[in-house]
Amino acid sequence: MDIKTLEYLEERSSKGRSIVKQIEKLTNQIEGVKKARGVMDIYTPTLNIRPNKNIDTVLLGNNYETELVASIYNTFINVTNAEIERLKKELAEL
Repeated sequence: MDIKTLEYLEERSSKGRSIVKQIEKLTNQIEGVKKARGVMDIYTPTLNIRPNKNIDTVLLGNNYETELVASIYNTFINVTNAEIERLKKELAEL
């Protein structure tokens, strides 16, 4: 094996490790969201919003805040899963 081959393999290995770390990070974020208990903070440059100020209210039934948080959680999970699949495909192509 010559030096160019070793450099090429190292570059691919490094990129592969980076992709695996990204996948692990995203997977952990999904797990964290799944374990969340309905409290969410939304930060914007000018405003901080906490849709569910009282967790007991959330557990009682369907309301605006519950649907809002569930929708945000589901969207986050779906988009993150799509990114994980894209990264897995990129890793397989290495």
